[in-house]
Amino acid sequence: MSSSGDVVRLLKTAANMVGARAVGTLFIGLASQRQHQYLVARARKKAYILGHKLALMSK
Repeated sequence: MSSSGDVVRLLKTAANMVGARAVGTLFIGLASQRQHQYLVARARKKAYILGHKLALMSK
């Protein structure tokens, strides 16, 4: 089984192969044990920041 670091490296390599690059990394956690799981505030904030970075790069 590969570690999360290996997965991140592979995803970044794949992005580079198609001419893109990663703006950051967001780990949410394991699969939810409930049907309607909500994101904690910290994960929501980081997702917002990374989305903003991605939008600024696409201009």
